[in-house]
This record gives sequence, structure tokens and C-alpha cells, in this order.
Amino acid sequence: NIWDEIGDKEHEVDNAIHVLISAGMSSPSLRHAAQRGVDIEEAGHAETAIAVVFLGPLLVLCILNTTAGLLFGNPGHLSWMSTLAGVISSVARLSFLLLLPFRAADGRSFMLKVITKLVATMSLPAVMSIGVSAHLDDH
Repeated sequence: NIWDEIGDKEHEVDNAIHVLISAGMSSPSLRHAAQRGVDIEEAGHAETAIAVVFLGPLLVLCILNTTAGLLFGNPGHLSWMSTLAGVISSVARLSFLLLLPFRAADGRSFMLKVITKLVATMSLPAVMSIGVSAHLDDH
């Protein structure tokens, strides 16, 4: 009987069902986060498109650009800053890629959501400057 199995854990079962419905999956860490008031809506659904582009082709371009900067130098008086930023970016992205497969499904979904939000935040100034530039060119 299901009720015998649930026993005095009715609140825990209700919480697990709520997390499952809200997030699309349930795990101890998601249930713990939900109990602490964290919004877990759609947490189980990974957003992979932006992360794949950011971690795939753009990672390769970043590594190539950084390697060229290290081997041949970058023109300009701030070349060391550009090269250092490339090294840090490449190491961070590679670390992320190496950690991703070892996380539980909810952890992977969370990591991919964070990357998606970071990429969107980092891209916003560039998109805005392109829009402003296009507007100024029209006038």
C-alpha cells in the first residue's frame, strides 16, 4: 500500500512532487533548494544552445587567439592584458567542460543555465553598441 510506504513522510513526498512538477526533475539538492525558497521553475531543463556555441567554437577561437598572442605578441601597449584575459577565459571554459560530465543531472542543468545567463550578460554591451552605432549611422 502506498500510504503505508509514505507513513509520516507526507510533507516530504508533497515537497518532492512539487519539485518534480516545477523543475521537471527531482533530486535531494533541488528539494533542499526549494525548501530554502530558491526558484526552481524549469531547473531540470538544460539550455544548451548558447552554452554549446560558447564552449565549442568560441573556445577554440579563444585558444587560437591566445596562443597567437603568446607566440607572436599582440600589437599595442596593453597586449599583455589581452593575452592574460584569453588565458583566464580559456582555462575557465576548459575547467567548466571538464567538470560538467561529473555533475548530477540537476547540477549540469544549473551549470548550463549559469553559462547561458553569463553569455547573455556579457553580450549585452556589444549588442547595444552595435544598435547605437547603426542608429548613429542612419542620422
